[in-house]
Amino acid sequence: MIKNKPEAYGISSDNLLCMVQELETFVEDIHSISVVCDNDVIFSKCIQPYTEEPMQMLHSFSKSMNSIAVGIAIDEGKLHLDDLVIDYFKEYLPEEYDKRIDQLTVRNLLTMAANSCRLSTCFRGVTDSWITHYFTYKLPHDPGTVFQYDTGASYMLSSLVTKTMHKNVLALMKERVLKPMGITDIEWLESPEGNTVGGWGLYLKTPDIAKIAILLANMGKWNGKTLIPEEYLKEATRKQIDTPEEKYPVCGYGYQYWITADHSFGVYGAFGNVIVVNPEKKLAVAITAGASDKNGNPNRLISKIVNEKLFIPTERGTLETDVDGEKKLKKYLDDLCLPYPEGAKNSCLEGKWFDKTLSFEENDRKIQSIEINRKTENELLINFHLKDMANRGYAAYANNKVMTASPAELTLMLYEGAIKFANIAIEAIEAKDIQKAHDNIMKVEHIIEEFQSTLNHKYPVAKDFDEVYNYLMVRLRDANMKKDKEIMEEVLKHLRTMRDTWKEVMKLAHTQQ
Repeated sequence: MIKNKPEAYGISSDNLLCMVQELETFVEDIHSISVVCDNDVIFSKCIQPYTEEPMQMLHSFSKSMNSIAVGIAIDEGKLHLDDLVIDYFKEYLPEEYDKRIDQLTVRNLLTMAANSCRLSTCFRGVTDSWITHYFTYKLPHDPGTVFQYDTGASYMLSSLVTKTMHKNVLALMKERVLKPMGITDIEWLESPEGNTVGGWGLYLKTPDIAKIAILLANMGKWNGKTLIPEEYLKEATRKQIDTPEEKYPVCGYGYQYWITADHSFGVYGAFGNVIVVNPEKKLAVAITAGASDKNGNPNRLISKIVNEKLFIPTERGTLETDVDGEKKLKKYLDDLCLPYPEGAKNSCLEGKWFDKTLSFEENDRKIQSIEINRKTENELLINFHLKDMANRGYAAYANNKVMTASPAELTLMLYEGAIKFANIAIEAIEAKDIQKAHDNIMKVEHIIEEFQSTLNHKYPVAKDFDEVYNYLMVRLRDANMKKDKEIMEEVLKHLRTMRDTWKEVMKLAHTQQ
């Protein structure tokens, strides 16, 4: 609820209340509202029946997070804004392509001036190279000349990060940004090539979204430590290109960030999943929602309301504590809840569908079955059962044995699992089954990630193991990008050596007991 007194941060409780009231009036189906300033949360409210626990699908919010990874690569000199994109992907170019793509730069991708004008749906059903697929379209304009919203450009940026940093965006963000902030619950979809999809597919919990808001409000600093290169973020969050007023009535676009007013910028995801930031005041508002556009574009409505009601000139230290205003705000927040859908409480379908398992044929979303049950008079409980996903590979492999295994046995099981999945991936590459190869390479990657995350760095040998694991991750991502059998066979050889070494360690430990 209200965790810190608003007036201490130069924020009026009355203005906060007015902002929340307008958001509730004009933006439907808000899931949560968080207001942060400096390094603190002023308040964070999940609107009933939503809670902090479920992960939120953030849609194009992902683009701005993807941009952070690009900024890290640029800051380290691995990428440059004026680099030609094809210089990194010549092996992916189709025989025939629009020669204007030769002019395409990293800057063009960042500013949505690549002029390919493609949404994420352009990759639907593509099971081979998404990079090659991106190069197959004819451009309506020369690169760098016109703003055209292009989710495919975000995927290409993600691919550039993988190429230059030797780890995909999710892995890089976990290492450099998310883990230092204590964010561990995160999911981000991946392409058949093993790249984070970049422009969509990010899932975070509400408290962690508030943390991202704090990070951006402090221009990339977290508790005084720089996690996002400051100069890059300053450039990313100022206007780099004009946007068509009739279609995008905002103040312009940066590097995958929307410029919402003279002194603010926004992270926009579909349906009202938004962070609006005023870096001068170190103030930000984070919203999650499932809003429609019946009252106008929800992202721009949110930005307008936040800028008008909250981002107003107020000097810190000039406001006295407003006890009555804080009480009114607290009561309003306490009472916030979404209305129950109108209609009959009982349905003729209840007997047909409730308390039963409904099975599905194989599908892209990996949904195996669902169960629908009545939880209370006004609530339904829907349980989704998913088939084994690549990012849960190691857990699925261990199965029930994990429950009774010793740490040493569990480690051996993970090695065996990695070997098993590597063999399956090799067979799939030979059979030209791209999706199967990708899924199983990802399972190996996640086992290696598990090993890395459990290293005890108080022992010097942990550094050596970490270097080996980093090398394997680089090779696995190369193998996934190229669907290269020889690389996978090299990885398999290393895994078998490590497995056999571990067996000897277990034998030695047993004899010494």
